[in-house]
Amino acid sequence: MIDIENSTVIKMFTEKTEIKAYTNVLLQIIETEFGESGVEELEPRIRAIENTQKLSSLVVPAHRATSVEEFKRTLERV
Repeated sequence: MIDIENSTVIKMFTEKTEIKAYTNVLLQIIETEFGESGVEELEPRIRAIENTQKLSSLVVPAHRATSVEEFKRTLERV
């Protein structure tokens, strides 16, 4: 019997799914806050992050940032 809870494949799939979800949420927030130009500027840097904890830690700062430059500084610290 396969142990689904401890399956490496399931864990990898879950991690990839969470990364994709956080990335999409961040890009939606950025588009709402800063428009398409913000997405164009920040998307490559956000997509380069492959860690769910790092991505999740950016959600609140993305909402609170008052400019693309401010959020870029947050990205540099992650």
